[in-house]
Amino acid sequence: MADRNAIATTSAPQAIGPYSQAIQTGNLLFASGQVGIDPATGDLVEGDVAAQTRRALENVRAVLQAAGTDFAQVVKTTVFLIDINDFVAMNEVYATFFPAPPPARSTIAVAALPKAARVEVECIALPPACPGQARTIRLRSEEGLGRKLENPCASCVAGYAILRLIVRSRRQHNVKQLM
Repeated sequence: MADRNAIATTSAPQAIGPYSQAIQTGNLLFASGQVGIDPATGDLVEGDVAAQTRRALENVRAVLQAAGTDFAQVVKTTVFLIDINDFVAMNEVYATFFPAPPPARSTIAVAALPKAARVEVECIALPPACPGQARTIRLRSEEGLGRKLENPCASCVAGYAILRLIVRSRRQHNVKQLM
């Protein structure tokens, strides 16, 4: 069974029920729905659906950042609206948060949302793309295999360890080309 790791941050509203802000399992992050609650006050932001959408997406961003990823890695979102007539206003704000190409999305009209919110956004994201930002791995060899990866994922670390073994074996056996 795959590991399930809970992601939590104080930069987004705390869960108001028995759920996690996000769960990371394997190469996927499942972020719970966020509404336009200000994490500092615990209150819904004042204003229309555009203001609530902006705050909800800022909360999503905080959860993504706590998991070490960002909007560029989001592959699917679901938006819940209590009034489908708010779609255009929500969409204008939503478009400013996601780089091209935007993720797949479903938008659903619902009867009500927690705390009388007008909009809720949940998402599924991938881990950060390699290369990222934190630590650096270098593989150098006399054969010109110089690569630098920053914040590599476990797959990249394993792949480069295997490549290092191949290069070392190649040197020991005086092999001219890698297969």
